[in-house]
Amino acid sequence: MYWTEYRRAWLKRLSTVKEGDRLLDAGCGDAWVKNEFARYNEPIDYYGIDLAVGDENLSYKVTALADLHSLPFKDSSFDKVISNSVLEHVENPTEVFSEMVRVTRPGGRIFLSVPFAFALHQRPYDYHRFTRYILERYAHRNKLKIISLWNMGGFFTVLRYIFFNYTLLSLNDHPLWVGPFKIINFVTKLFDKTIGAPIVFLLDFLDRNKYLTLGYFVVYQKDGSLSGDLPEDPFRCPVCHQDSAEFEKSEIKFSCNSCHHDFPVKDKVPNLTLSDSFEPITEKISKD
Repeated sequence: MYWTEYRRAWLKRLSTVKEGDRLLDAGCGDAWVKNEFARYNEPIDYYGIDLAVGDENLSYKVTALADLHSLPFKDSSFDKVISNSVLEHVENPTEVFSEMVRVTRPGGRIFLSVPFAFALHQRPYDYHRFTRYILERYAHRNKLKIISLWNMGGFFTVLRYIFFNYTLLSLNDHPLWVGPFKIINFVTKLFDKTIGAPIVFLLDFLDRNKYLTLGYFVVYQKDGSLSGDLPEDPFRCPVCHQDSAEFEKSEIKFSCNSCHHDFPVKDKVPNLTLSDSFEPITEKISKD
């Protein structure tokens, strides 16, 4: 399995989602998670945020532009929080994780995926790699229960990734391989999907420790019970951090009625970042 294949299997763990559950996709990118729920006809109250700085070629689909270090949401605003291969791209993953815990309601769950043996991506916004031990520390520090924590394959899955994925990417960067790359890529992918993947899947059972893995998936649960109502409007100002404050919303700005800070809106997407000078690296941004 590759990262994306494991990711689909991980998403099935969200079977506890009920119709109408409010879900935060922290670092949503092109709203892949939302599309998966639509694929399985599972209606949710979806919020996706991103800074839109990782990939200028990606079409970002967001509820708002926002910094994960200062989530623009009230405490205990979401039933579920998802972070799909995001923490490696933030400067302070511990701070970001604490923010995700803060906006999760008691009894709610956090679904996290992080890389370990994985190539640099979205350069230069790739800062960290993670072990299962720091994921366990996150649970301890934030008083969370780990529902499940599992490896994204073992030694042979990593070999498959290096041979069938990274090797081809390396060749594609060489000008001499621009022409034959498509043919080589087609043949190797065909072999991988028909023969290679099943063999690797079986061989991975021989790696009992799985100290070398592509990454990890973990599901946390916050202490408490799912009681009480979520706030009707989960947004809060990332400047004054007042849960009692509300945004006055228009087509051109969000205005905090407490600190009176204004946040611009462009194409129906509010920019809730703290820096007035922040600019995403792409214009491919639309409402999710």
